[in-house]
Amino acid sequence: MKLSQFWQQLMLRLALIGAVLALCFMWGGLVAPVSAASTALVRIIHASPRTGSVNFMVHGTTASAPAVSLRPTSLNFGHQQVNTTSAVRTITLTNSGDAALTIESISRSGPNRGDFAQSNTCPSSSSTLLAAGASCFINVTFTPTATGSRSASVAITDNASGSPQSVALSGSGTTASASVVSLRPTSLSFENQQVNTTSAVRTVTLTNSGNAALTIESIGLSGPNRGDFAQSNTCPSSSSTLAAGASCTINVTFTPTATGSRSANVTITDNASGSPQSVALSGTGVLGMPPTGSDPNAQPPADNTQPVLPGWLALIVAVVAAAGIGTTLISGRPRRSRPR
Repeated sequence: MKLSQFWQQLMLRLALIGAVLALCFMWGGLVAPVSAASTALVRIIHASPRTGSVNFMVHGTTASAPAVSLRPTSLNFGHQQVNTTSAVRTITLTNSGDAALTIESISRSGPNRGDFAQSNTCPSSSSTLLAAGASCFINVTFTPTATGSRSASVAITDNASGSPQSVALSGSGTTASASVVSLRPTSLSFENQQVNTTSAVRTVTLTNSGNAALTIESIGLSGPNRGDFAQSNTCPSSSSTLAAGASCTINVTFTPTATGSRSANVTITDNASGSPQSVALSGTGVLGMPPTGSDPNAQPPADNTQPVLPGWLALIVAVVAAAGIGTTLISGRPRRSRPR
């Protein structure tokens, strides 16, 4: 069979298949709506120009479905005074599937579910659905009724796979209010820094994660190379306090006075448990490197500051001399006499 005949038959068969599919879709539209789960796709898997035969494969698409994503998947409220209510913590529920989500209920479960409360912005009836890609929010508070560890869960019942999904809740009840120091990060490692030059500023965030005001007595430096580091901060002094849930910052720089590894600590003395708290500092002093910090008075190495003006002058003189020699040679070339 000639090649042209093969292509003619191939086009004819494709046209016939297209007509059949069109009739099927038209008939399906008259009988019942065509869903994504029942739609079929046709794919050519083999075509032979020698025999003129064409083989096809028909396969269906997968059905759409909702999917629940929760962020975060657990909440820890820390220490909370008995019979007092914590700040609100929020869970984001997202329908990460490709079909609408029906949420039947959002409830609390677990041994101490009465110590936790929740409210939410999620649809809660079959007539109101959470669209694919949409999110809603679950707000949770903790009010311990007794001292010690307390735990429960938020449970979400819906039409998605894995229902009911849950978020673990935990906290601890205390008889008295107390301040708690949280540091982020708990250590700072500076890059290699040229001796006697100052690094960029690195920042530590100090948060009072307790439920009482924090009194900071002092923030200082300690350790074998404490003179190579400097700190400034926005934290209140001993004459004032850091409120529960509030934060302040400690800014640290590194100016090595010698080569090699250098280390120290930022030390915070306060009225919280575990005082004094500390942040480990480390860095390495090096020679012969351009400054990498923010010191406006830092200068580049001396071997990079050689003057370039004499080189340019020498080049200009050489060009002028070459031009003069060329002009002399051209003007001194003997002229040929014209024949009479």
